[in-house]
Amino acid sequence: MGYCVKPSGMTDGIFIGYGFNRDERDFAHTKCERLFLDYDGKARIVKGRKRAPDTERVFRDDLIEMGLRPGDTLVVLDMKDLGQGNHLKVLERMGNPIVVDPLEVEPAKLGRPYVHAPPTREQFKRLRLLWTGPRKIASVLEEASQIMGRDISRDDLRNMTGQNRDGTPRAGLKRKKK
Repeated sequence: MGYCVKPSGMTDGIFIGYGFNRDERDFAHTKCERLFLDYDGKARIVKGRKRAPDTERVFRDDLIEMGLRPGDTLVVLDMKDLGQGNHLKVLERMGNPIVVDPLEVEPAKLGRPYVHAPPTREQFKRLRLLWTGPRKIASVLEEASQIMGRDISRDDLRNMTGQNRDGTPRAGLKRKKK
């Protein structure tokens, strides 16, 4: 979307960004001069701002009370960031334009990284033959990486096949009773 453009007729004032559970880098494309960011109901220090008490959306309240001046433009990435209730009505009464400038790419999801899918039955058979065969480990790992379509380490192969290189079961695994 590029950066924000002042609505017509607005000559003075600055762009002020506000976000809830956003990162400062999310506003890089907006060219905002000041940012107010809240995180999970707890304020976070941004650009030298002193620590605020831990209450819900402290910086949104600061923005409304003393951050916006006549002529300033409020920039949000999504209207949901402003929350619900009287705050929206107060912002509308202030008369400052609110510009929604969404991210071009959604931010990455936080949490555990993607766990690679286990090998298919055919891949498993090929990997087990490679792992227990007489070839050197470097060539085994190279071919296993080609089979799986990603880098495979020695530990990955050992965990996938469930056995040591000599064919004995890996420690901690019990043999199936026949």
